[in-house]
Amino acid sequence: MPTDSAAAEQPTKPEQARPSLPVRSRRLTWWLAGLAVVALLAPIFRTEYFSCATCGDRLRTTSVFGVRVTSEETVTECGTWFREHVERDHTHLGYHGTYEEATSFVGFPRLPSNIAGRMSGPTSILPSGLKLEIYRHSSDPKRVRDLLVSLARWDRSTPEAASRQLKVVRHLEERGTIDLPEESSPASASQ
Repeated sequence: MPTDSAAAEQPTKPEQARPSLPVRSRRLTWWLAGLAVVALLAPIFRTEYFSCATCGDRLRTTSVFGVRVTSEETVTECGTWFREHVERDHTHLGYHGTYEEATSFVGFPRLPSNIAGRMSGPTSILPSGLKLEIYRHSSDPKRVRDLLVSLARWDRSTPEAASRQLKVVRHLEERGTIDLPEESSPASASQ
């Protein structure tokens, strides 16, 4: 029988190292961890902002994995005036603005959120307050509506067409009136 002094003299065995995981298991662990990070950080919720080309009302939609879950309309002063003086009921001609928000499951924003490339047409440059002033100063608000509808989408039929549309929008911004030179009017360009 060993004595207490003999037990004290015996060298202690080094602690056995934990057996390492096989390479395949380690790779799987890293893949799963990476997938979890992507799932937590990837843009899942997307909020897009639209405006009506004719009345200026704003629309905000939220989608999850591309499926629309909520839609919220904000009536603007221009929209109220438009309904009272031009068209009581109309279908909104929504166009993409230049901004959207995308967030992950845990709320991290995706950058960049500026999407100028998705801008539907030159009308999105015009703020609804300016549209309201143009409507108010026009003798024929229906003509203004038709002009704004023609500017809601880019005209890519010829290289000059989009340039002509931008000239019209710049004229509207500078003068705040629809009185356009006849050669700048998008309607005259399509004839």
